[in-house]
Amino acid sequence: MSRTFCLKTMGLDAVEIVILWEDTFGISLSDSEVVELQTPQQAINLISTKLCASDAHSFCPTMRAFNVFRSGVREVTGDGHLIVRLSDPLRNFSEGRKKKEFWNEFSHATGVEGFRPPSILFQRATVRDAIELLIARHLKRLLKPSEAWTRSLVRFGVRYGVIDIVGVRDFSDDDRFIEEIGIA
Repeated sequence: MSRTFCLKTMGLDAVEIVILWEDTFGISLSDSEVVELQTPQQAINLISTKLCASDAHSFCPTMRAFNVFRSGVREVTGDGHLIVRLSDPLRNFSEGRKKKEFWNEFSHATGVEGFRPPSILFQRATVRDAIELLIARHLKRLLKPSEAWTRSLVRFGVRYGVIDIVGVRDFSDDDRFIEEIGIA
């Protein structure tokens, strides 16, 4: 089965989510594996198996992403005591500088190469949005070399991938992608 066929039967959102998961976790998902996925739990199980993820406790991805974000902003601004709040608009950090240059420096400072701040239509992107984006698209880069994948981290990556692509936040791991979450 080709990706083209999957695109027609699954819908563009579903294909984008699968591509995001492949990038986030550094894995390949075959078309035959993907068409069987009906729930986030099934995706978590499949990806956990591919990564040999353990049931061990792991770091909190939201706290790690926040700390990475805060330290990166502090380094780029040169203000080691800068207070960063989840509700702060991202534009506040790059004021007086070219936005693209600021975020390029941020990427280098944090080691999260390719980070681009979220662009949200008709509202201001905040630190909270950047944290969610770090988890959805750069979770693998938040792991330290000595840390291994855990089922808990895979769950975060799967769920934040859905949030990033379709914006749905209120769903359970057992909800069906199409019928209950509304992914086309």
